[in-house]
Amino acid sequence: MWSDASRRDKILQVLREPTTGRTAHSKTKDGSRGYQSSNPTSSSAANATDELRSATKPTKALVIKLKLRQLAMILSKLPPHPCNSLELEQYQTEGNLAATWLHRIDAIDGFQGKTVIDLGAGNGILGRGAQVLGAEVIFVECDEDAGKLCQNLGETIIGYLGEVNIPSADIVITNPPWGVQKRGADRIFIDTALHCAPVVHIMHSALANHLPDGEVILSGKFRMPARYGHHTSKMGTTEIKCLRIVR
Repeated sequence: MWSDASRRDKILQVLREPTTGRTAHSKTKDGSRGYQSSNPTSSSAANATDELRSATKPTKALVIKLKLRQLAMILSKLPPHPCNSLELEQYQTEGNLAATWLHRIDAIDGFQGKTVIDLGAGNGILGRGAQVLGAEVIFVECDEDAGKLCQNLGETIIGYLGEVNIPSADIVITNPPWGVQKRGADRIFIDTALHCAPVVHIMHSALANHLPDGEVILSGKFRMPARYGHHTSKMGTTEIKCLRIVR
């Protein structure tokens, strides 16, 4: 948007002025023939053009919005989560939500050059986004079908937490089971994450009150398509919060 409408109108008025007058040849310093306009308005038009270009440069907010959209498109094109297990509470994180969360993390902690663990990676959507933003990512997933999707993206550890060794990292990102189907199912994810990295980013139910102290950096709705037999509608939603926890 223009911040000053009158400034815009003046610029456009100059640009519309006819460029009458002959164009004369002149010699440049190296002896070559150059061109010089006899019309005094041509220099004004040139200045107006430069000013117009400057006034229409994309703002920082617009650049961020475009990058966010591009990331969301990349993530939305990944193969879908197979969602094999209700007990594991396997649901697909949508591209728009993943991209928004990852951009928020990147603005705070920066992914560039960091080692990141995507814990309970599913189809790898969070880890893939971190890769795009400059991180080295290790995917961790217990579901073999989902793990195969992660292997197409990078280094992957397939196995249950407590049964496989998880290396140290700079950041852990995780959207664990929330413990709806099996009480306390998220506990091992939280403990493992805090053991592996000094900074943990976790997505969880907005109603969860048992999580470690942290800063809520994003809240919103998580859409859940009907994947399992107990679902009575095609699409449900639940409120979520995204915490940043520092060890």
